[in-house]
Amino acid sequence: MATASTPKQRATRKKAAAKKAVRKKVAGKRKAQHDDVAAVEAYLAAQPPPMRALLEQVRASIRRRAPTATECLSYRIPTFFVNGRVLFHYAGFSDHASLFGFGPTVREQLAEEIAPFQTGKGTLQFTAQRPLPAALLERIVRIRLAETG
Repeated sequence: MATASTPKQRATRKKAAAKKAVRKKVAGKRKAQHDDVAAVEAYLAAQPPPMRALLEQVRASIRRRAPTATECLSYRIPTFFVNGRVLFHYAGFSDHASLFGFGPTVREQLAEEIAPFQTGKGTLQFTAQRPLPAALLERIVRIRLAETG
């Protein structure tokens, strides 16, 4: 037996359905944008040669460990996504490169190994003279993959 609904209940259901449709549409756009390798390659090509080489090493290391990750520009910097979630952002600056997007788990588990590098809340800075060791980066990727599912 169906119960009659009030105009307010019908309006609430209609509003909820509209919000759900918008979320679904936005999620589809985000997913489509998460695979723009050409934009990442253009970003890397615009970097000075030493920085480009450093960033390409980071990119290759992340790709090796997370082959199913997609990449695009987010916040105008290269970003890897796994299952629609940010795995890492990375970027080159005038005097250093940065890896963004990890939290306390990485800092806690790898405290001694990341100590020589300047860090922030979720940032690790490195340079061409002091690059991130590939083994350390791979451990960071492994931890982040476990966090992002």
